[in-house]
Amino acid sequence: MAKIMDKIYNIIGMSDEYEEFVESVETPKAATVKQHNQARTVIPVQTTPPPQEEKEIPFPPRRNPERSAASVVNLSAERQKKEHKVVVIVPKAFEDAMGIVDHLKDRRQVVLNLEKIDKEMARWIIHFVSGATYALGGSQEKVGTNIFIFAPSNIDIIGDIKKEDSPLRATLSWMTNG
Repeated sequence: MAKIMDKIYNIIGMSDEYEEFVESVETPKAATVKQHNQARTVIPVQTTPPPQEEKEIPFPPRRNPERSAASVVNLSAERQKKEHKVVVIVPKAFEDAMGIVDHLKDRRQVVLNLEKIDKEMARWIIHFVSGATYALGGSQEKVGTNIFIFAPSNIDIIGDIKKEDSPLRATLSWMTNG
């Protein structure tokens, strides 16, 4: 009966498992069976690979609240210190208008003094900078004769400017044919 079982185990490919089982018993009969199995030819059978071990992912260490509170920096306060710059520009040509818009894109206020430039060129500069200020969501005001202030979207213009003077179109009357 044992020989039949050996043949069945060899055909199925479980002879190695059977040998392991026999070896673990440690009886004199098991030693003779082991010698008997060594004389036989073993047909290799494809076995499934052993299951891979699951790797444990460690949790990141908890932060010490006392330590992290000391390293917190108020970024908005730091940004406000950096970005509250006012640039005063007296343009000499239309090409200066692009530099004015660059200052607005960098979130800097621009005071534009047009007293020393031709009226026609001043009109072109005002139109260009006004359009760019509108596109950037900023605001603009006339603060004096031929002096304008342009502010980016992060800065509000507050002051004692009369309401009838606040729209820029109404303040451009000095630049029309005259």
